[in-house]
Amino acid sequence: MDTDKDIDKEVLLESKILLNALEHQRSKIEDTVLELDQKLQSLSDTNFMLQATPKKFTAQLESAIPVIIDKLKLIMLEELTAVKNSYSDDISRHISFLKESEAGIAKISQNIAQIDKKRIKMFFLGVTTSSIISVLCAIYASSYMIERFPTKVLIDKPENIILHDSNVSVWSKDNVKILQSS
Repeated sequence: MDTDKDIDKEVLLESKILLNALEHQRSKIEDTVLELDQKLQSLSDTNFMLQATPKKFTAQLESAIPVIIDKLKLIMLEELTAVKNSYSDDISRHISFLKESEAGIAKISQNIAQIDKKRIKMFFLGVTTSSIISVLCAIYASSYMIERFPTKVLIDKPENIILHDSNVSVWSKDNVKILQSS
């Protein structure tokens, strides 16, 4: 019996050890379960937040889209106005350049017309002057020829030449008889 008692004691001791080990393990498991529950709760909250974030983001984005569109419209209008003003300035500068060029071309055309008029006047003045000089020379030559050249020449014989109404000089008086008419 002693052996039975000893066995019982041993069994009892082993059962106590086992119970203690089980209790310790159960307490560890409970701690782990509690820890896992906390992590699960945290993950659940995170999951809920992650699931709620797109909805919140979508709601915020939907409320922000009109504001963003309005700001983009303002920016586009400002840029469009700036481009329009720049284009208008360029066009006005181009128009003023064209007007200045047109005025310059008109002035040059007037100068060319004046030069042409002067050239034509000078041409006609030259032609008129040369015509007047030519006419005066012709008149003088005609009067000189009428005065100096014989108007009536009568040749009787080769030695006898008679000039009437002329103012003629004779180069050689050999074999020439000069008669004065009255």
